[in-house]
Amino acid sequence: MKLIIRAFPIVFLFLLALATVPRAQAQSFSVSFGAGAATDKACVRPADCLDQQDINNPAQLDNAPKMTGAFGKIGADFMFTGHLGFGFQADWKFSQGDYFGFGYRPEFFDLNAIYHPIPDKLTRGRVVPEIQVGLGAARVNSYLTGSTALTGTQSELFAISSHFLVHGGFGVKLYVKGGIFIKPQVDARYVVNFTQFGSDFVPEYSVSLGYTFGRR
Repeated sequence: MKLIIRAFPIVFLFLLALATVPRAQAQSFSVSFGAGAATDKACVRPADCLDQQDINNPAQLDNAPKMTGAFGKIGADFMFTGHLGFGFQADWKFSQGDYFGFGYRPEFFDLNAIYHPIPDKLTRGRVVPEIQVGLGAARVNSYLTGSTALTGTQSELFAISSHFLVHGGFGVKLYVKGGIFIKPQVDARYVVNFTQFGSDFVPEYSVSLGYTFGRR
């Protein structure tokens, strides 16, 4: 799992380097940045969670939290042909949530095969539906938060829980001018043994702004 997580930055840099490949060799290369929301229900019972005691009050059993809040998204894809390619995307919660007195921030990393089912000529290249299927990793970062008169409030990472995941997604690139596109997308992830929350199934809804290099 650690090797999978460490490989993602390398793959992302490799995808960025493909932007310099001549048009005759690369069908298309795109990057995008966006935001959305990933959700997961709380554990049915506090005892189902990894830790049900509030760190600030060990004698108290808190209600299990839901996964909510705004998520950031970055992505890149390289299309070998007009229909087939591969890509990378990463999603992370912008701010820490509260998890039994600890701070938590989930992250998702995916490597995907990509399929464009509709030929560009049918939509004049302005509307490009996209199907993604792949594998990846999820991480839940846990933080200790404290404050002093000298340093103020500080948050320190103290634990990381990693999980294998299977990813599927559907989006539509809507080209507004040249290579600039807006991309609404729905993602579905199955996170193996996602015991911090009430379900292994994590849906996400997002909108990204992106650019396809070499497109006129």
